Amino acid sequence: MNHFTITVIITAAALQLASCLEIVDFTVPSVVEVGSENVLLDCNYNFEEAEASELEVKWYFNEDPSPFLVWIAGRKESQPQIIGSLFEDKIDLEYKVTEDPYSAHRAIMLHRPTIAMAGTYHCKVETLTSEAVAEANMLVYSPIMETQFTQKRLPGSKVNISCKISGVFPMPVTKLTWGVFELFEDHTNVNHLEGSYEIIIHKVLEHEELPAETVFGCEVSIPGTEYYVREEAIYHHRGRREAERDIIKQM
Repeated sequence: MNHFTITVIITAAALQLASCLEIVDFTVPSVVEVGSENVLLDCNYNFEEAEASELEVKWYFNEDPSPFLVWIAGRKESQPQIIGSLFEDKIDLEYKVTEDPYSAHRAIMLHRPTIAMAGTYHCKVETLTSEAVAEANMLVYSPIMETQFTQKRLPGSKVNISCKISGVFPMPVTKLTWGVFELFEDHTNVNHLEGSYEIIIHKVLEHEELPAETVFGCEVSIPGTEYYVREEAIYHHRGRREAERDIIKQM
């Protein structure tokens, strides 16, 4: 989670063929956990001093044509303004990344991001005659809130291995294991709840095929992140354990 995704696209207006306006560094964390306290998105740029009074910085989210934050950097004592409700109360408008009056509010300090804030962020810096644009993706994930991992003896000679997880986002990869081997589940049930997923997978095995002790596992990972959880449980085959003890006694 310490690496970053940076994509920079720079365009120049035809009215000024030799503009020095450019985004030199666009830093957006590629992965953050939901509710993280301070998440910094920084749009660092260079500009011609002659254009300083014309500078404007705008931030966009996904494909929304309207910015969610605007700062008129060229206007003395101007403060960033939030537009819309998604980022309301989520951005520290007093935060300054530098004391330079023309780039002080170029960055966003995002507080406790939600799942809805996962997506593509665009920074546009512009003057009357030129502009520069950068974009990068940020994944906001939610860890598991609850896990239920059970091994239940069914009527007859079968055992049901079941794993239920809830509160996770985005859709994780979930699998059952038998020792070091993966168990291919018989059924997977996915419920898409508000802002999270609930997933239930299970596998039915023949009780007589199991050794005296079997280590079953339930593994969950979220693609694109380092998030990984494993639950383990030992299933005891009582009848087989007693039979093995009798054999040992007779030796």
